[in-house]
Amino acid sequence: MNEQQLYDFGDGLPVNTTLKVQLRERLTAPRKHVRWWTLALTAGAVTAMLVFLNIEVTSKTPALEARDLDLVGQTTIQQVANGPVAYVGETERGPVFLVPATGIELYKTDGKTVVLASAKQLMAGSSSAETVQNACLSLDGKTVAYELDQNIYTLDTASGERRLVLASSTDMTVSWNYPAFVGSGMLVATRVTSSVENGKLTIDNFGGVVLVDLRSGAQTVLAEQGGLPSATRDGKTIVFTQLGDAQPVAQLTLEGRVTRHYGQQGDYSAVISPDGRYIVFMTKDQELAVTDAGSFSTRRILLGKGTFYNLRWSRDSKGIYLLKFASIEGWSATYLEKLELGKTDVANAQDAVRKYLEALILHQDDIMRTVWKQVPFEGPLSGPGAQPVGYTIGTVRQANGKTLVSAQETYAYAMNPWEIIQDTVFTVVQQQDGRYLIETVSDGPRLFMTLTGRDNRITVAKPDINGDSSHGDAKTYQTLFDLNGSFNEELKKETGLEVTGWGASQKTGDDAARQVGATPLDPNGFHLTALGYDPDAGWVVFALQRANGDYRLYAVRIRQDVSVEPMARLIGKGSGAFVQSLVLNNEGRVLVNLDMALQNGVVLHQGMVCDVGQREYAPSTALADFMTKGGWHVMTAFWRGDTLAVAVTRSTGETAIDSHVVDVNPVTGVLAQTP
Repeated sequence: MNEQQLYDFGDGLPVNTTLKVQLRERLTAPRKHVRWWTLALTAGAVTAMLVFLNIEVTSKTPALEARDLDLVGQTTIQQVANGPVAYVGETERGPVFLVPATGIELYKTDGKTVVLASAKQLMAGSSSAETVQNACLSLDGKTVAYELDQNIYTLDTASGERRLVLASSTDMTVSWNYPAFVGSGMLVATRVTSSVENGKLTIDNFGGVVLVDLRSGAQTVLAEQGGLPSATRDGKTIVFTQLGDAQPVAQLTLEGRVTRHYGQQGDYSAVISPDGRYIVFMTKDQELAVTDAGSFSTRRILLGKGTFYNLRWSRDSKGIYLLKFASIEGWSATYLEKLELGKTDVANAQDAVRKYLEALILHQDDIMRTVWKQVPFEGPLSGPGAQPVGYTIGTVRQANGKTLVSAQETYAYAMNPWEIIQDTVFTVVQQQDGRYLIETVSDGPRLFMTLTGRDNRITVAKPDINGDSSHGDAKTYQTLFDLNGSFNEELKKETGLEVTGWGASQKTGDDAARQVGATPLDPNGFHLTALGYDPDAGWVVFALQRANGDYRLYAVRIRQDVSVEPMARLIGKGSGAFVQSLVLNNEGRVLVNLDMALQNGVVLHQGMVCDVGQREYAPSTALADFMTKGGWHVMTAFWRGDTLAVAVTRSTGETAIDSHVVDVNPVTGVLAQTP
């Protein structure tokens, strides 16, 4: 059972009333406690535990100063995997992950994957629907400990030998979870005890921290109540979490069995770094925070409110892995992210804007938040609606001690003829700790236009003299190209089909008004589904799409002389794919983002480049070759000015586990750098 399942499970649990009375009697110690049974078992709370050891000692870990945590605040976030992939540990050969479908996998630094323990090995003899949870790796990288069916097992990755270390009782009144290695020969885990009342299983104690000697099997109870234990690399200090106390983080020194209490009421899921210097934890407001392990005196928020769980430190204590659950308008997903502390990839104001825009393109909200001085609103910064598909950094100037960075951004709706091009001005301020953070965003003075395709016409809407770019004002529209008449006649002559509609009506919610008139793709005709516009060169590109995956790409040069009818030229066609977006750069090249539906139900993303100046189809074959080399798959592609950026990932099983954004020469397909 993972943390998220525990959160959901906790709301319906009955409480042992007899235990409540006993606890009330015990809660008369001088230290001020809060009656824990009055607290709702909200997300994360069920995993935190009470501890009643009240011994105060002096920590041997040197306290960190505030400037140390200022350095921690310079954080780079990497989205490591899509799906419920969990970080297990690390070896000299690379990081190790738990992939539910395949098992424990080592992801080597050369990009190759090695299965250290298969899912079949890990689950041998289990007939339940439970999967392996909460796996961790020993310091020498040879042994994996994990939870299965509320038992704790270890498995030797070399021999495949599996041992049952902590067994739940047959009546489930005792169960186990959250193992963690302590030094080289010990293991600590959470014990959950229950009782049966009137035929119902009732949780008596949400935790108990138990130390196990892996050689002898001897067990030592470190705390009657507590949970989610973690240990330092030397095995001398264990941290676990309690709830209901004014200081809910317990730090226990094994030598002498002494415990200190830290934190603020509501803190939970505390995990100590291997070197013993930091503790990462969740606040009562579901924020991810870090503090110094020596005194817990300075707290720094790393991520704003969210659903984060399975917190793990990297081997070098410089990074934090976590699972993030995200949900937007009925859509949900789980991501594995890594926060690299003390590292920043922002060297100036332009870098801050680039990082923000690329994270916006890739829907990486947590990364976007790291470059904001103060996030303008709660909730996701990206979501349904127009998707950024390209950007160009423009002028940079100084004003009143602040840096103003202008950028031109292109937005498009997937498979719908609607493109927005706008200028934006970002106000960036350098902080005292050296970070560059975005303070405000405002519309630029030069450009804002919308390209729309409806009723077989491609039109552009520009702001009126008051800056209003409302699409409902017919006076702002200019027809760029009409697909009726001669174009439709030529199309029917060549293909036997006509343009019968526009868009791919698949969206709801905020997009519903925009799609009035859009219909599902037609098997007996083409729909106008994607547009691209270069207002400087006057090129318009558009896609015609059929329901069976046939598509045709056209380019039109819009002439200044309106008496000359523009002619559309075919620049590409294909089958078995759906054109998601078309984006032009300033050099007359169009980026085509395609989704290809394979027979097994998998959707393969592909990007290719066409030159609108060529009468014949001229895709960059070198770019296509890059996609198939080394096991890389394309998530999406976009323009960084005139440079092609490709977000790529490698897959293990059904899960993407290694993601990068690389620069690709749009003509030759050669990578500017190797991921």
